[in-house]
Amino acid sequence: MGETLSRRTFRSELRAIWMVALRGLKTSIRYRLGFVSSILWPCITVIGVILMGKSFGATSGFVEATGILDYVSFFILGKVFYTFLTQAVFGMGRSVRDEQLWGTLELTYMCPVKRISLFVGYAIHSFIENLLWIATTIGAGVFLFGLRFNTTPFNFFLAIVAFAVTVAAAYGFGFIIAGLVFRLKEPGVLSVVVFRPITYLSGYYYTINAIPAGVRMFAFVVPTSYSVDCLKSLLIGSRTFLPLSQELIILSVFAIFLPFMGYRFFQWLEKDAMEKGTFSTY
Repeated sequence: MGETLSRRTFRSELRAIWMVALRGLKTSIRYRLGFVSSILWPCITVIGVILMGKSFGATSGFVEATGILDYVSFFILGKVFYTFLTQAVFGMGRSVRDEQLWGTLELTYMCPVKRISLFVGYAIHSFIENLLWIATTIGAGVFLFGLRFNTTPFNFFLAIVAFAVTVAAAYGFGFIIAGLVFRLKEPGVLSVVVFRPITYLSGYYYTINAIPAGVRMFAFVVPTSYSVDCLKSLLIGSRTFLPLSQELIILSVFAIFLPFMGYRFFQWLEKDAMEKGTFSTY
């Protein structure tokens, strides 16, 4: 008889994940100008800084702190990681907020699928859009702005591993943000209150070695500081603020701990919103 509403199977969960992701992609593509500009505009914003870097070159302080001369590659990779992690952290929260504004949140939550399947679908949607932007930016960086990778096959493999655990840690944060949307409604506020300080501590556009020692200690508790530092070191050979092996271990611990903690936190806020009747209020 096939699948029924009363019997959930692994196949039905996979179908639900795919349909949630596909719906998000179709919604984004429907607004073609916004979809194209969201992919191209971040690439355009880096041109000024890149041209400035190519004109003046790396300073002696930059070389001393990073161990490399390639300012352009350092900045482009920082921009890529910043945009990807921002979208990964806030993507699920924005999806929940969109469901509220569209009036479809209750219908979506009534679907006979596990809650985690819905959020995996949201994550896949944002991940695919992020990959499109990453491909565009790195392609433009290589062919137009002089982005050069200084790595070995083994380091490239380690970079893929580091990127994978970074994704896991970022989506752990994403569950927390999605839960807070039920309480605060607008995830954009969180980007200023929560993510902006993290940005300054993560070394996207400069090395953590340049942060004053009294502030640098706070970078040790921010997962993104390890991921950005690892990935830049593995791809372009910049100096890390801790030994690379230690950073990979710490990042792996975050990747295991944060998704579990984030999802549990989301469940708590979701239950609280349902009990107080504020689940679907705008």
